Amino acid sequence: MAGIGAHGRSVPWRRGGNRCGALLMHVAVCGPADLSLVAPHLDGPAPPSAGYRAPIISRLVLGLVERGHRVDLVTLSPEPMDVGRYRGGDLTVLVGPYRPHRRWADAFRTERAAVAEAVVESGADVVHAHWTYEFALGALRTGLPVVVSIRDWAPPVFRHRPDHYRAVRLGMQARVLRSSARFTANSPYLAERATRWTGRPVRVIPNGIEFPPDPPPAAAAGPPVVVALANGFGNLKNVATLLEAFPLIRRAHPDALLRLAGYDYQPDGPAARWSADRGLGAGVDFVGPLPVGEVATFLGGGSDLVHPSFEETFGQVILEAIAAGTPVVAGRDAGAVPWVLDGGTSGRLVDVGSPEAIAAAVVSLLDDPAASATLARQAFSDASSRFSLDAVVLGFEEEYKAAIDG
Repeated sequence: MAGIGAHGRSVPWRRGGNRCGALLMHVAVCGPADLSLVAPHLDGPAPPSAGYRAPIISRLVLGLVERGHRVDLVTLSPEPMDVGRYRGGDLTVLVGPYRPHRRWADAFRTERAAVAEAVVESGADVVHAHWTYEFALGALRTGLPVVVSIRDWAPPVFRHRPDHYRAVRLGMQARVLRSSARFTANSPYLAERATRWTGRPVRVIPNGIEFPPDPPPAAAAGPPVVVALANGFGNLKNVATLLEAFPLIRRAHPDALLRLAGYDYQPDGPAARWSADRGLGAGVDFVGPLPVGEVATFLGGGSDLVHPSFEETFGQVILEAIAAGTPVVAGRDAGAVPWVLDGGTSGRLVDVGSPEAIAAAVVSLLDDPAASATLARQAFSDASSRFSLDAVVLGFEEEYKAAIDG
């Protein structure tokens, strides 16, 4: 049985359907991925490293395979030893090279070419590219039906760090948004901004994760532990304000600890040096980058997550914390964050530019464990109904079929 898409290609629908009766497709998913998540699903050798360590795309790929689709994951890795083809049932992983330096100088030409070549080699019916940079531009070169998921917004990033690299990324995003691709965005905040460039509606399909059946219990008794997870110690992430807030938290709870994880938060990293220079290191544990398998344990061990970022197009770590049963304090004007936290019913929204406001919100939760537990349960109930991985996969299936049909 075959269908004819608007691109004039014969689309070889596979016989049968998944448990919801949807037609099965061959999808090339292009994006940064955590290879350690897909490795257990491969036959024979697997990529030696984790690659990008980006779990969002890996989870989507595994969700599509679980629903019966044939999926080619097209990704890149900074580790040359990862480059190659790997197979496992209906899953194929194609890893291309990601140069360590000066990728911006030619607008990621090598990376774009590697993505395009792998997609053509896959023979997929439809391509799903994530982020609006090298993966999307590579996918668009193939002439196949393309769905692009917009996952960040380059203008504010460039405003906070106006360098050559981010100027090139800004131009790449503009080029993708003016293409004929079909677009999704992971929040209304991002969809509204993208629509000004695409000139047509952008569907919101949020990030999703697998939630446990029931809310996890509260963190074990002991000293309060405030946690934060971010990649980068720049102005946009705003972790410096949290470090300034922490001594105020310790005035009310002298035994409180602050644990910071992510890139730039190693014991000898820039955040630790910044704190030491200002006498703000007391009670702070600089953890550094975490393997994806340790993130839930890290977040679940916190009394509260503080996410002080000034701008987020979604805020995945907020979702991960809610799934781990940890109450969240985050920015009331931080892009999509209020939407993720359901206007404040699923977390405390504050002025994250104010150390005093951050400290007051954290202290109020530490002072009232019952209210903190109620907030965590409410957040879990709301988020598990809005951001389940199953619902996200269903939404993307609809977009793939629409892209093929034209």
